[in-house]
Amino acid sequence: MAVAKTGSFSKAAGECYISQPALSEQIHKLESDLGKPLFDRSHRKIAPTVAGRLLMEHASRILKQIREAKILVQDSDGIASGTVALGILPTIAPYFAPHILQTFSGECPRVQVVIHEGLTAHLLEMVDGGELDFAIASLPIKENSFEVEELFTEELFLAYPIQHPLAKETKIRLEDLCSETFILMEERHCLSDQKLVFCHHRDFRPRIVMRGGQMGTILSLVNSGLGISLIPQMAKDTTMKSVVFRSLEEPRPTRTIVALWRIKRSHSKAVQEFLKHLRQAAKAYLKGS
Repeated sequence: MAVAKTGSFSKAAGECYISQPALSEQIHKLESDLGKPLFDRSHRKIAPTVAGRLLMEHASRILKQIREAKILVQDSDGIASGTVALGILPTIAPYFAPHILQTFSGECPRVQVVIHEGLTAHLLEMVDGGELDFAIASLPIKENSFEVEELFTEELFLAYPIQHPLAKETKIRLEDLCSETFILMEERHCLSDQKLVFCHHRDFRPRIVMRGGQMGTILSLVNSGLGISLIPQMAKDTTMKSVVFRSLEEPRPTRTIVALWRIKRSHSKAVQEFLKHLRQAAKAYLKGS
């Protein structure tokens, strides 16, 4: 299944934590037992043959049954244990994840939480493939093969240096920002898209001069006077006394944080407990931020 997914023996070996020769030998043995080639190796990207595709259908069901059996065994004593595989956006993880885990670890000490940070498209792919139990991302989620549960909505604040002329203004409109230079996240980040959609819906075209891959980098550039930005409420750094965070006039830009998992996915008791804790933590999070 890993070879079919990645189209590469070397990448599949990495995903399976074994050497490439060992993986290739296992595939050869399987092909020998079945009497048919499972992969077409004549192209750069390895692709399953007709026989390979037939086997994949059964292999997918077998792997699902193994996961379900593991869940039953782990939950047999009624105590949450095992592993929770969580995907989360890098614009959410540093701020929200500690808030969840600080109390969850104490309540469920037998549960190991594995956090995978990634962009939305990659997280959806991993959730769909069963590599992650669920993910924490932000709307919109265009694919319809996931159950999506809203956790909370947060405001995006305008961030600018304290010496900026805007610091004297009590009310700030988008129209006041026409001559400003903006620093946004890289285009591959959904947060960048959310900011631009908000602006474009109001016929405002921000003049983007820089992009960064981390929220901390964006704030450092703003602090240096290189431009202004829109920062999620959870990323407001009140220790940066030289940066001002201010709300725009209504309608204010926002983003909605969600949890999502594959439709009809069976959750272990550990995942159920984590999701329950996540919902409670989300209700209290912004009140204290």
